[in-house]
Amino acid sequence: MAQLLLLIICSGLNVDSTRIMKETYAGSERRQYPRVEEVVLISYETPKSAQVKTSSTRNISGGGLCFDVAEPLSRDDVLQLVMAKVVDDGARSTTIPIQARVIWVGELVKGIYRVGLRFTEIDEMHRAEIVENVEQKLKG
Repeated sequence: MAQLLLLIICSGLNVDSTRIMKETYAGSERRQYPRVEEVVLISYETPKSAQVKTSSTRNISGGGLCFDVAEPLSRDDVLQLVMAKVVDDGARSTTIPIQARVIWVGELVKGIYRVGLRFTEIDEMHRAEIVENVEQKLKG
């Protein structure tokens, strides 16, 4: 069984946002998949720049993820992502290509943004692996 790669990224984007950004959404939960806090290495390209950038997720689900960036993105931007994944016993790693759309953007501090993405193109086998990983983490 595959497990998602857990990496702590030491960068300027590592801020304690729980004190900075408060969720204000009070409506009903609209997510199709359960979500867990998990740090997974990703690389991405935006429509504004062909330069590949790296970050790490804050949380993930079978339907999307959240991560922090040092550049403002716009709602509905489409990003090309590559997410790291450990295979077998952790001795090898591979990647998962994903296309995702920006659903929301919030500024944490000046120049640091938290972004919520919805997967628009992902191999269903990879989505199933993510869902299984999330469910295992929720069971504890």
